[in-house]
Amino acid sequence: MAFEFSVFDAYSDGDNLWFAAIEYNALWRKSLNDDTLEYIGSFPNESMFQWRLYTSVCENDGKLYFIPASAYEIGVYDMNEKIFSKINIGIKKEENDVNDIRYAKKYVSAFIFDDKLVMLPCCYDKVVVYDLISETVETDSTLFKALKEKYRGTITSAEGAFYLCWNARKIDEDNVIFDLHSNANAYIKYNVRKNTWEEYYAGDEGYSYNFIEYQDGEVWLYDDKKMIIVSCSIMGGEYKTYNLPITKENMLISNMFAYGEHLYFLSASGKSVIRFSLKDRLFEYVEELVSKELWFSSVVVKNDNRICLYAPLEQSFVIYQNNKWKFLPCEINRENMIRIKDKAYWEMRKDGKGLVTEGMACGVEDFMRVIQYDDFMLQRENGKYDTRKGLSGHIIYDYLISRI
Repeated sequence: MAFEFSVFDAYSDGDNLWFAAIEYNALWRKSLNDDTLEYIGSFPNESMFQWRLYTSVCENDGKLYFIPASAYEIGVYDMNEKIFSKINIGIKKEENDVNDIRYAKKYVSAFIFDDKLVMLPCCYDKVVVYDLISETVETDSTLFKALKEKYRGTITSAEGAFYLCWNARKIDEDNVIFDLHSNANAYIKYNVRKNTWEEYYAGDEGYSYNFIEYQDGEVWLYDDKKMIIVSCSIMGGEYKTYNLPITKENMLISNMFAYGEHLYFLSASGKSVIRFSLKDRLFEYVEELVSKELWFSSVVVKNDNRICLYAPLEQSFVIYQNNKWKFLPCEINRENMIRIKDKAYWEMRKDGKGLVTEGMACGVEDFMRVIQYDDFMLQRENGKYDTRKGLSGHIIYDYLISRI
């Protein structure tokens, strides 16, 4: 039985990739030397089947720090001691309503600066700084509130929510840069140590950026609607534009990143990989991958001589090393499937809620979240529906059909 999963980010220790699955609560270790894929365990006191619990992962002194998107705490795994732990950032579990976008997409980008873990908010309203030595947490909402107030009229997200930072890049020992997900041709340079920022502009006013990168003093911004990249100095101002040579319709870019002397563009719609020479300013398709029409997630793990990408439909990591591309299958075997199902079952037994289907177990709370049933439940409690007549199934079916 297939048991698929997606990956948002991963950490490489040189011999393995460590990552959390997007679809459910599980930490995995994938060997870079063979087909071994090991289920390490699940993060305590989080839902087993919550979508995208974590986004980015950072490493410090043998510990992995998983950044919460829908999870309510930072997830930590000590690779040496083989122990899970959690770090609270001021959110109570009972208030973590993931139907509210503020809680569903809390953080995406995070970095280690000296002995501090710094998390930049996506839809949550606070920058979080966790001191790795004193184990204390500080939060500040100044950045989020100021930029939300200024750019609230340019919001482009489908949910109508203000996204502060989805995709940030560290540019030196003090600063990161990130684009705003809005109809504003702006990007932000944020000084992590001083908690100060500067706003810069590049391109025409109508430009709207999805990704940002920094390489050798140049800022690169990608506009998905116009399918162009814009380059400028770190101070903004004068700029140049380059049109992606997309010959196939509806190519959706899942990530843009710099590696060596190129910018790479990953396709999330089966159109493979494009790279742009920073030296010659020319585009080309990566011919070795074009015929495979791969779909890529946002995963980019860069080492000194290797990059690792992830193709979810292929259930495979795609490795570029020594000027060659190779595939590393990442399929969950039956033993690991059983371990996860058992974990889910026992977690549900603790609170008495849950259901087990032939293919997988899931919590009733997670299962019912997709159904808007408030009115129905209210009517049932008021006695409108008599469940003793054996018609409950018909009533529920008719109700759901009417709402689709």
